Amino acid sequence: MNFIHLAFAVFFWLLGGWLIPTKLGAATSPLAPYRAIRGVFYLLIGLGFWLAAIGFRVAVVIAP
Repeated sequence: MNFIHLAFAVFFWLLGGWLIPTKLGAATSPLAPYRAIRGVFYLLIGLGFWLAAIGFRVAVVIAP
């Protein structure tokens, strides 16, 4: 696995799973559930980029 794939996944995981729900809004805020949902979407986007990068590497670099 390429290091950039892992870096993308960790970056988006930290952004979505930790930074957005905790740092951009207090847990007692009325918008906290929406921020948590947005964080989950960021997490899914990060994982999607990671899987797409791995798929591109397999299809273009390794398979031929």
